[in-house]
Amino acid sequence: MTVEINAKEFVDWLFTVPVQKSMKPMRAAQATAVSRRLAELAHSKPELNFLWGLATDVWKQTMFLPDGRVATNEECTEFLREFKPYFLNHDLDTAFAAIAETLDVKGPRIPRDPTMVDYRTVERMLYVPAQVKIKRSGKKPPPDDLSERIGIAVHVMTEAQCTRPAAAVAAALRKSDVLPEYCTVAHVTSRYKARGARNPLWKETIPFWLESYWRCLHPELVDTHPQPPEFVFLKCDC
Repeated sequence: MTVEINAKEFVDWLFTVPVQKSMKPMRAAQATAVSRRLAELAHSKPELNFLWGLATDVWKQTMFLPDGRVATNEECTEFLREFKPYFLNHDLDTAFAAIAETLDVKGPRIPRDPTMVDYRTVERMLYVPAQVKIKRSGKKPPPDDLSERIGIAVHVMTEAQCTRPAAAVAAALRKSDVLPEYCTVAHVTSRYKARGARNPLWKETIPFWLESYWRCLHPELVDTHPQPPEFVFLKCDC
């Protein structure tokens, strides 16, 4: 399925999506300590039971963090055998076999990519990703993903054969009030250049902004068409 996208409408939407904030690296010890404190609070009073869910989500982050010691295969197996009654809802025999068939881990296998910066949305929006990873440009990454979106918007308007893509993006910014004091062509151009070279949105393996836009426009198709269509931009009418 191929879907035609109005570039100006897409760019207008792009600046209504909640800002994504750059995140500094989380530490495993920090997440563990915070989750334990939240769990203690949840256990202390019935009215604080709601904190159990938050404590669990904070603790889950430790599984994906590269710092901290990783158990050996032998330590992992011994632990699971000793505390087997805690995990009766799992097939531990199959787990033991899987562990035995793998090489021992000599260190964390989920390394941080120093070339990428993690950005997280500051508020939830249906069908919009809560996290994006953006290629680092310069020593200090931008505090939010607005420059990245400006770059995407300029690419989109250029693809739609807009005669003044930076001006079109500046107009969209003025409508959104995202940058009330800097909605000029010069500022848009500066941000676009500072962003550095990027692949156009439609050439990405997963063009998630286009997918999100399509799902927001047609939520009724999410279940019947789980695979997003191919996107084509209509020629700009400027």
